[in-house]
Amino acid sequence: MVIHGGIDGFSRMVTFINLALDNKAATALEPFVQGCQEFGVPSRVRTDHGRENLDIATFMITHRGANMGSIITGRSRQHNFEETNELHLWCLHYVYVPRIKAALRVFKEGWNNHSLSSAGGKSPKQLFVMAVLSQAGQDHRGIDDLFHHGEEINEIDMENYGID
Repeated sequence: MVIHGGIDGFSRMVTFINLALDNKAATALEPFVQGCQEFGVPSRVRTDHGRENLDIATFMITHRGANMGSIITGRSRQHNFEETNELHLWCLHYVYVPRIKAALRVFKEGWNNHSLSSAGGKSPKQLFVMAVLSQAGQDHRGIDDLFHHGEEINEIDMENYGID
């Protein structure tokens, strides 16, 4: 099991968080795209060097263009759990996956709506909205995309995405 998540760098708002049963690139891309549908495509994404981020990097380069600094990679901080007994692993998944997913949804909502003393009591969600509104129309591609819908993320053919 692996948790994929994204945090807005300015507001610290959780834009997506998901528990997955594998660490494949297509699996990591799915919650990222859902976050983009909800909050818009970011101007930049920072990931580690893992192969699970290749589809996200491809998405960003395709969406923002090559040599635009839209994907930044760095070191990884990860913790792995190895389980060899398939029955035990299946039982862990059956019991805990739905609970962990529900807890992640509650965490995301709680985090995004809690007040930050360093931000004058505003929540990450309030900071995000304030930043979007203050930067709209100032040639900030990631923000302007929220208001001027060119190619909708929903219209991207995810079945054939990245296949030439």
